[in-house]
Amino acid sequence: MAQRRWWIVGGASALAAVVVIALVATNGGEDSDTVSEQPSTTAAQVPAAPITTVPSDPAAPEVPGAPAPAPSGPTLGVDALAGLLLSAEQVGQRLDTPGMSAMDVESNLLDGTITPPECASAWGPAYAATYNGSGFTGLAVQGVFLEPSAKVAQAVVAFPDPGAAKSFFDKQSAAWSGCKSTHVTFSYAGNSTGVDVGVPAMTGDIMTLKLVPTTSSVAGQQCERDMTVRGNVIVDVRSCLPTVGSGGLSIVSDIAAKIR
Repeated sequence: MAQRRWWIVGGASALAAVVVIALVATNGGEDSDTVSEQPSTTAAQVPAAPITTVPSDPAAPEVPGAPAPAPSGPTLGVDALAGLLLSAEQVGQRLDTPGMSAMDVESNLLDGTITPPECASAWGPAYAATYNGSGFTGLAVQGVFLEPSAKVAQAVVAFPDPGAAKSFFDKQSAAWSGCKSTHVTFSYAGNSTGVDVGVPAMTGDIMTLKLVPTTSSVAGQQCERDMTVRGNVIVDVRSCLPTVGSGGLSIVSDIAAKIR
């Protein structure tokens, strides 16, 4: 429970079976009492960019009234999810931050209260407020960190088929757009942390969003949210570091490349 609290609560260093919650919350949160040796995560900001769309294939013109083609791609089982996550060394390479450590891989959704609730997905990956009722079939989520500022929450979530995963992704795209330029607060176990949400954009088929922590003790801390869909899997990541840049985008790209 401590590890998860560390993810959730901004700045708290707590150790628990639920690792990811604490990392995400720590990414952009205020300091709280230390409950364990595990560090916490923080949120990152990258210049906001306008939403872009990927051009359609000119070889496949739309036919008025024709049904959209069904999403395609591999359908992975839940037992394959943990193997998709990057190692601590690989995450450190993407963030140019060697020496990062990985927490245990968890298979449960993360808890916590996000305000406004419709911005739960924009706040961080693998939260119950986002995935409950979505029809997902399983997940793997893990925290990777280097104190005091490098915090990553990486998650992969499986759905019954590519169509269900794409439908979920489209809903989150709309949710992120609805939360642009909004202040989001996260509360867990009596602690709270906040971030200012930027403007979502598409880089290829990866949705990105920059978050600016408003309660972080790390000067210049920024967080980047990234999400994409491959086959029946949602790749869901939050990376925090004062120089995060597009590190989160690289992590999502590398995880997605494993899904085939």
